[in-house]
Amino acid sequence: MMRVLIVEDDRFFFELIRTFLENYDVEVCNAENAAVAMQLLDKNNFDLITVDNGLPDIEGHELIRQMRERDNTVKLMMLTGTYTEELERLSQKNGADVFTVKDINMHFLDDIKKMLGCI
Repeated sequence: MMRVLIVEDDRFFFELIRTFLENYDVEVCNAENAAVAMQLLDKNNFDLITVDNGLPDIEGHELIRQMRERDNTVKLMMLTGTYTEELERLSQKNGADVFTVKDINMHFLDDIKKMLGCI
């Protein structure tokens, strides 16, 4: 079974992604902040981690940098509601494999599906 960590403090988006992934028999964990996310990363193996940029304790692109330093193999996706070229550049520089925006048409769910490859 594939495992995904969703680092998201917005309950609506977490539930939306969780419901989508559970339809594909994917185990989903949630961290509402960077501190919890790092604890989960230290204790678990994930196939994909999605990171929101607007976390309460750190910016997501910085969390991606810290995660990449700890695990160079996990797939990391910056999933944010705000797009700027600078944020995309920082996210990729810090180790994000993919940068995507939470859009009204929910295309970001297709990006998550592509990152997992087998669903």
